[in-house]
Amino acid sequence: MKIITSILRSFFLIIILLFSYQTAALSQETDSAPTRPSHLSVGISVGPAQSQITNNGTSSVSNLLSSKKNIISGALELRYTFSRLIGITTGVGYGSYRSELSLDSYKDSINLTDSDHDVYRHIVSGSGIKEAQKISCLNVPVCINFQVPVNLRLGFFLQTGVNLSIPLGKTYSSSGTFTYTEYYPAYNLRLKDIPTYGLVSNTKVSSDGSLELKTVNIYATACAGVQYFVSSKIQIGLGVSYDRSLSNISNYGSPGSFEISPSPTQINSMMGGSDKATTQSIGVKISLRYFIR
Repeated sequence: MKIITSILRSFFLIIILLFSYQTAALSQETDSAPTRPSHLSVGISVGPAQSQITNNGTSSVSNLLSSKKNIISGALELRYTFSRLIGITTGVGYGSYRSELSLDSYKDSINLTDSDHDVYRHIVSGSGIKEAQKISCLNVPVCINFQVPVNLRLGFFLQTGVNLSIPLGKTYSSSGTFTYTEYYPAYNLRLKDIPTYGLVSNTKVSSDGSLELKTVNIYATACAGVQYFVSSKIQIGLGVSYDRSLSNISNYGSPGSFEISPSPTQINSMMGGSDKATTQSIGVKISLRYFIR
């Protein structure tokens, strides 16, 4: 991902340099040079991408591995172009993020008190823990468009800004092998393999549920590529897109009190044991735009 990010940065820098060069060249053109008047346009964009949800683990939930998953996103856009060089875009879109987290081993304990007021330690250990996280979002983009025309039909573009993102779907599905024991330090007594009390060993456990996310998240977004006028009213585009959440999207409380599996019937999301969760995606975007006037 670092290599891809570096390539994107270089690509965006080239587009910006081309934009600066073309701006200087256009300023020296005569009044007879062909120009395109300001336009209001509507469009649709869609494309595949690789997405990732990263959970930065703390305490017992550490050394998390996160894999990328393929997704498809799209948007309906409204654009106003002030000149041949610059414009603004808004609209509504749909985006999704998927990732599979894996944790090789886990061990944690919590002090509790039984009905006789004796203090005991509830100990949970696990291995081969996997969790699939899926997030779908309603996006409202607010972007600036920089355009570098080569001629009246062909040109480069850079669209950058933010997405206001509202989670629509936020699910997780987890599985792993767990062992549950209890230890009474006052009696040096360890209890295990008592299924009636939920004390079992090397048991396969699976669970699913809903992720706790903030109501609205802000994403930085950028797309750069080429665009071409098929006719005076219709324009197509192809670009490389990238977006990333600007802050923690998780709405879980303190990870210090996190238990990954309180009982053999439940597995909590590993996002609850993380101090920060972020998302990002990189992909290709194809667009079709119609100029109203």
